[in-house]
Amino acid sequence: MELKTQWRTLLAVILGTLLAIPIGALIYIAPSNFLDATIRLTALWGFIGLALSAIMNLNKKVLYQKFGLKFMQFHHFMAIFSLITATGHPIAFAIQRMSLLVFIPDFSSWYNFWLLGGRPALFLIYIALIAALLRKKSKNAWKYIHWFNYLALIMVFVHALLIGTDFQMILIIIAYSILFLGVFVTFGYLRIPMVKKWVEKSKKEK
Repeated sequence: MELKTQWRTLLAVILGTLLAIPIGALIYIAPSNFLDATIRLTALWGFIGLALSAIMNLNKKVLYQKFGLKFMQFHHFMAIFSLITATGHPIAFAIQRMSLLVFIPDFSSWYNFWLLGGRPALFLIYIALIAALLRKKSKNAWKYIHWFNYLALIMVFVHALLIGTDFQMILIIIAYSILFLGVFVTFGYLRIPMVKKWVEKSKKEK
């Protein structure tokens, strides 16, 4: 077996394991019906997709050298997967509640805003998507708007901790906390060169 094939197999196992965790959660806490299962699975899978698409930014060369995958191919695949699941979550919930109000952010209080943080997060995800689609027209501005995905992840994570059915399980909390931290460690690490340039520029101006 070629080395790249072995690495791809490893990647497939890792992705498969991550995607299987939510299924295990459903087995542990049985859903009341199909819609309930859909609501929970799409939420858990959506977060995994968003987190992985961000974490893989850490070393794009390794992704290609080890797995033979171009970063943008993987990133786009995970982005599409995340978008489908993140959108499917509130749609399934809206069908269950028979109300479109589940899409509207709640600004009645600071607590309620974060409790239902998935609502504004979905808007941020779509804004970030539109910015990426228009990247050729917006030069570098789209990158900063694309960072809305990180804010969306914070909102989703807090929302899940406060109200998520599956976040009653310690293993889910641990697994998703690791993913969450991984995203922001990656974000911080990738911003180091930018900060260094800003510091050097500030020194020169002085």
